[in-house]
Amino acid sequence: MSSNAPVADPVSEAPAEVDAWLESVVREHYRALYAFALSLSRHPADAADLAQQATVTLATRWRDIEDRSKVKSWLFTCLHREFLKQRRRDSRMVSLEHPEVPAEAATPPEQEKRLDGRRAVEAIHSLDEPHRSVLTLYYLEEFSYREIAEVLEVPTGTVMSRLSRAKDAIRRLLLPSS
Repeated sequence: MSSNAPVADPVSEAPAEVDAWLESVVREHYRALYAFALSLSRHPADAADLAQQATVTLATRWRDIEDRSKVKSWLFTCLHREFLKQRRRDSRMVSLEHPEVPAEAATPPEQEKRLDGRRAVEAIHSLDEPHRSVLTLYYLEEFSYREIAEVLEVPTGTVMSRLSRAKDAIRRLLLPSS
């Protein structure tokens, strides 16, 4: 067994066994959690806080996971709920942490037609949260429509609609008009 392989689900509640399982789950899913959190929050520090909160929730509520084979979806759901809770809380206060920065100078013409990773990431970040989260979960995390629906707590049809709209928006942002 490699050192990165997930540890089997704890059969007992022996602290050492549970700790090994929790550590294995976090090691396996932390990067993906952070990437999802970054796509939601758009700020590295906030993303780190969200990912950490999801792992703390796992450590304190692991017994609540009915089907341990779905621990990844469970973690993403916890992270998404925490993001929504923070967004509701932040909307009640004036935020001085992340002031809007004026747009940079226009892209030089020779670079406008070239599609690069930076432009793609900027395009994704320009989408509203429901569309960003669906794109991230579908393309980067390779979740199924059903899994995305569970994580975001919306109907599968809503996932399909949001994904279609998000792809259309990305196309409009990245491809030159004909």
